Amino acid sequence: MKHLAAVLLVLTLSGCSVTRFESPPGEVLDSCDTRWRGLWIAFEDDGELGDAAIHVDEACRLMMLDQAERGGPVKSVHVPSNFARVGRDDYVVVSDLALKPVFELGPVPGVSEQPAKTFVLMRYRFRGDRLELYDIDDRKVALLVVDGTIEGTVLKSDDGLQVYVQGDRARIAKVLSTHKLTEDKPTVLERSDWTPAQFERELIASQARQADEP
Repeated sequence: MKHLAAVLLVLTLSGCSVTRFESPPGEVLDSCDTRWRGLWIAFEDDGELGDAAIHVDEACRLMMLDQAERGGPVKSVHVPSNFARVGRDDYVVVSDLALKPVFELGPVPGVSEQPAKTFVLMRYRFRGDRLELYDIDDRKVALLVVDGTIEGTVLKSDDGLQVYVQGDRARIAKVLSTHKLTEDKPTVLERSDWTPAQFERELIASQARQADEP
C-alpha cells in the first residue's frame, strides 16, 4: 500500500513525482469539511494496521499522524488544508508553503519567475465510514501539458515528473471539470473511534505481535 503520509501530501507517490497548480480551483475555498472530523486509518494489504493516519479535530485542523520508525512513537504534524468543490467532485487543497515543515517541493520547473506559492490537490469521496482519496495522475497531466491541451510546464528526470498547471482559479476549475486528472484506484481510509493516542498504542502493539511471530 502507498505510504499514507505521501498519499495525503501528494509528494512521493512515484519517486519524486508531483503535480502542482498555480491556483486553487473555484472561487470559494472552505476551511472545513465537517465530514473529515475524527480519526481515519488505513490497513496494509495483509490486513495489518497501517503506520500512518489522518486526524481532524473539532477545530478542523488536519493532522498527519506518522511513524518514522517501526515500533517507534507516532508524530503529529499539522497540515493546513482547504476544501473545494468543482461540479460534483470534492478536493482537498494544500499549498506548498503549508508543506514546508514536512517536505520542500523546490522550485517550479520551466517558469521565468517563481510563483509566491503553488497548490497540490487530491480528490476525495465519502462512502459511509470510508474515505476514498484519489491522487492526481502526474503522467496523465504531463501528457495533456505536452500536447498543448492545458497550459503548464513539465520536467522529467530520473527521480520522476515535476508538472505545473498554470491558470487562475476559474481556469483550474475548468481543467478539473473537463479532464479526469485523478487516478482510477483510490487509497481507502476507514473511520475509527480511537483517539490519536489509542492509534499509537494499537499500532505499536500490532507491530510487536508481528515481530514475535515465527
